[in-house]
Amino acid sequence: MNKKYIYTILFLFVTVLGFSQKKEESILEIPKGWTYEKIEFPLDFAKNISYEGFEELRFSPEMFKTEKEKYFTYIFSLVLKNTSKFEEKELTDFLLKYYRGLSKAVADGSGKKIDVNEIEVHFMKKKDNRYFYEVEFLDTFTDGRKITLQMEFDVFEKDSDIIVLALVSPNKGKKVWNELDSYREILIENIKK
Repeated sequence: MNKKYIYTILFLFVTVLGFSQKKEESILEIPKGWTYEKIEFPLDFAKNISYEGFEELRFSPEMFKTEKEKYFTYIFSLVLKNTSKFEEKELTDFLLKYYRGLSKAVADGSGKKIDVNEIEVHFMKKKDNRYFYEVEFLDTFTDGRKITLQMEFDVFEKDSDIIVLALVSPNKGKKVWNELDSYREILIENIKK
């Protein structure tokens, strides 16, 4: 067989293979160096959350170091498929089920006893499509301490989906939030493309 034909067949094979493989959908391509995780719905630790789609998370390198500045600092996104409404009521319900389920699952896995009713969600305010919350959370990942998570959510409608971008940290300091906000700006630009 002629080399020209072999190269043509090889080229077509590679091209067709490339087009046939679906590109993995991703929102959180930054910050680099932060631990990445992707979880499909339904969530094992919160099966009472009925959305379809997935969650992506980026954890700071200091995530579980209780004495560090970026302790429990992370970013997450939600892609909620075929969802038309995700406002204060839906977000509050989601957060309560999510954090109670997460804390209980981790506590059960490590033999800790907790009262999930200590986990509370407080809506603070809304500005445009941005929601501000505080979540009283039991950190069963480390020593079980109660921490107040400062949370900011941007909610977008895209096609028939809802995309949520969340910044999370118990640290109220400007340095941490300036860094989170810089990531937020880049991620929002990518979402809007």
